[in-house]
Amino acid sequence: VPFHLIGHDSADQYLADGITEEVTSTLSNLSGLRVIAPGSVAAIDKTGKSPRELGAQLGADALVEGELQHAGSAIRVRVSLIDPATEETRWSQQYDHTTQDIFRIQSEVAARVAGLLRIQLAERESRSLGRLPTTNPAAYNLYLRARVIGDRPGASLPAVDSAIEMLSGAVRLDSNFAAAWALRAAKRSEAVFIYDADSHRLDEADEDVRKALALDSTLAIAYAPRTGLGLNAWRGWHVRSGEHPSYLP
Repeated sequence: VPFHLIGHDSADQYLADGITEEVTSTLSNLSGLRVIAPGSVAAIDKTGKSPRELGAQLGADALVEGELQHAGSAIRVRVSLIDPATEETRWSQQYDHTTQDIFRIQSEVAARVAGLLRIQLAERESRSLGRLPTTNPAAYNLYLRARVIGDRPGASLPAVDSAIEMLSGAVRLDSNFAAAWALRAAKRSEAVFIYDADSHRLDEADEDVRKALALDSTLAIAYAPRTGLGLNAWRGWHVRSGEHPSYLP
């Protein structure tokens, strides 16, 4: 469920939205879980339904809810795991971090949720959860901003370009930040497919995907733009690129 921002500074909304997406993405990478698309959850959550109603409509066995507070360099995140059938809280924990180590939250929450749901993690998944996306807090902050800036209602090509610029800053700060390379590929592809930008951006997106997968071949968010790069009218309909992860046109 979208994490809620506590406070009146709307400039911090990107933190709540970004952490929601990161926790969702991390949980989605665990083979024992089926995670419902964030857009579906957000649309129903806005109607103010109870956990029982929300779980029933989504067909969900568990809900992850969260709240975020930000003051200065301090960030407090409260996360709960709710059983929608009984509306009981199965687990709740508060994380007190600074902006310097906020990137630790997603893996900590995912590991705890998996344990509570008795999901047996594969060795690869355990290693993945233990690996930080980046150790550079400024790069991660830019990445979180970019994750949400182009996805808001009424987004436009300038908004997507702003996200691309933020991600360019992130990879300059940390060239090993695989998720930032992958997201930049997605944004560059989106600029062409949705906003009719110069199709040469697809070549740049292609290079971003290759860099992301070279750094982390298990990175889920790299495969969506990778497939799109193979299946489009500008570069030819390379069906194999949507079927086999080792192939790129």
